[in-house]
Amino acid sequence: MKKAAVPLVLCGTLLAVAFAARLAAARTWNALTRYASPYVLANGFAPARPNTPQAQHLVLVLVDGLREDASRAMPFLNELRSRGADVRARAGLPSLSLPGRAALVTGAWQSVHGQVTNFNPRPLPVGHLFDALHRAGMTAELAAHAGTHTMAGPEHLAIVYTSAPHGGPGAPDMAAFERELHESAAAARALYQSAHPNFAQIDLLIADEAGHAFGASSEQYRRAAQLADSEIRSIASMLDLTRDVLIVTSDHGHIGVGGHGGSEELVLQIPLVMVGAGIRAGASAVAEQVDVAPTMATLLGVEIPAMNEGRVLLEALTLAPAERAEAWRALAAQRERAAAVLMRVIDPSGAATTARATATDSAYLSQLDAAISARRVERRARDERIRLPRALALALLPLLALAVAWRLGATSGTELGHAALGTVAALALYGALFDVAGLSYSFSAVNAEEHLGAFFNHAMLLALCATAVGVVVAVTWRRRGAPAPALDLARLGLGVSALTAYAFAAAALATHARFGIVMHWEVPNMFWGFGFYLDVLSLMAVGFAAPVMAGLAVGVGWALRRRAAVN
Repeated sequence: MKKAAVPLVLCGTLLAVAFAARLAAARTWNALTRYASPYVLANGFAPARPNTPQAQHLVLVLVDGLREDASRAMPFLNELRSRGADVRARAGLPSLSLPGRAALVTGAWQSVHGQVTNFNPRPLPVGHLFDALHRAGMTAELAAHAGTHTMAGPEHLAIVYTSAPHGGPGAPDMAAFERELHESAAAARALYQSAHPNFAQIDLLIADEAGHAFGASSEQYRRAAQLADSEIRSIASMLDLTRDVLIVTSDHGHIGVGGHGGSEELVLQIPLVMVGAGIRAGASAVAEQVDVAPTMATLLGVEIPAMNEGRVLLEALTLAPAERAEAWRALAAQRERAAAVLMRVIDPSGAATTARATATDSAYLSQLDAAISARRVERRARDERIRLPRALALALLPLLALAVAWRLGATSGTELGHAALGTVAALALYGALFDVAGLSYSFSAVNAEEHLGAFFNHAMLLALCATAVGVVVAVTWRRRGAPAPALDLARLGLGVSALTAYAFAAAALATHARFGIVMHWEVPNMFWGFGFYLDVLSLMAVGFAAPVMAGLAVGVGWALRRRAAVN
């Protein structure tokens, strides 16, 4: 191959790789936002009231975005803690609003209930508490965003909130958040008092709004928590806690600067306070978000949601021995059905679990969870064995092409050394400025959904700027020797672009080989999944900018030559 043809080949190859990266990014994003759960199982396997009801009415207050530590500074909520059960709960991943809300009413984690992001809300494909209430002939109220209503379905009383914006052209307006809180909470209370449903979910949005707008370390966030506390007091005043239950929890927390969706402890730790009929005063427990749905179903005496993966918080309930056994039998039967679906989807060829439930054997749930976990580990290992050879082949192919080009004289060791030097400079700069640019492998770094596009643009811009600096370094070093023709400089600029793009591609391939990324049956590791997406976007940006980098190299060489002539 003649050296004159190398720039055209490199440029065409980089543009083709960029286009492929664009397709990969679109596929990954669509797989996440349009994920369809394969674990479809509706309610309807139990009588209308499989458990003895413990409460006539149950109100779930969801304080959107309330951190567990912030909840400890809410006076009335602390009073409820002292009168009931204080539970330290943990949210799932991604730690976003709609996924958390779905987990609270289905008892299933994100990969099972199917609502993985806040985008594209749709009816839940698995059984949930609202459906169980409807089947039992009981009434429910839902005061929340439109997306929450879409997930739950129309068979309940409804108030749809229209939230004040987090940001916009002007400064965030805390007064607007307060007005929205008072108006929406007043409407929810009025509906409850007029309809008196068996179950009500009332969302209070102000903590999340203040967290996004001002950060969870701000005075505004602390004030938002206090305002939510006052509204909880007003809601509690409607209830007779000798026969009703009040549960207060959250969907997720916030990092200090505002934002959620990732795996930070401050985001995953959420409060869970239960008080009223059937709740043991002074009880404390550690729970997961999925434990709320089966516990509420037990208190109301309705069917536990069909794909529930949680447990009933029996240690926080005042059940008589016979009622406890009844609750356990209902949970064990439901979990066994759900486990059969889970294991069939994860690995259809695997053997069914041989564990058997008894009225007192709570170890049964541990056996089920261990069997499902082992099946998941086996499936992940098998999928990784399938992906790894393909990823290695794709990673080795450019190196093979480079070796062939060197063998044919299309490039030289010196030229490769200059390109490698520029690539090292580019990657070092990218790594040094990654945090400075506000980038992270966590959804929490994107403080609001409307900022998502800007976040991804920053990642691509950083990759482009770093590559440009690498080109300048390579050309400057190259110019220390004999003057270089423009064609050689263009080839050097494209070489830096190609090696930098290869580094992003290799990182993306390694992540894909290890974690899968494209969702089929579970949510992959979100930290590495987000990193995969940023690497693919950076690869795309560097590839599409290849002609510009060739021109930059020629321009830098011309400028250096002019400066040398003047001196």
